[in-house]
Amino acid sequence: GVHLSNTYSLLVDNQTQSEWSGILIEADQQRFKELKNLHDGLGNISVCAEVSCDPCSPQSLLSILKRDAPDLPHNFDLVSIDVDGMDYWIMANILGLSAPDGSTDSYQ
Repeated sequence: GVHLSNTYSLLVDNQTQSEWSGILIEADQQRFKELKNLHDGLGNISVCAEVSCDPCSPQSLLSILKRDAPDLPHNFDLVSIDVDGMDYWIMANILGLSAPDGSTDSYQ
């Protein structure tokens, strides 16, 4: 999205083409449609999915990334997780894949 987004300014730059690209996951169908419309032409990947904090689930973040973004580099620069209550468990799950150079975590 746009309003209160912690990654919008990195992924969408109205002045020049952004040097960042990302994978955006949204569980809400209506918000996903808006996200997809915004990011489709920018080289970002939008996925409609609910993320589970269970690392063995097919809906774990790693499972979603492997399925929907198989070309994701293992050495990425930034992880931004903004979910209500599961931030720590999701981050712990992905740290097994890569130790990002930077991360943001939004607790609400």
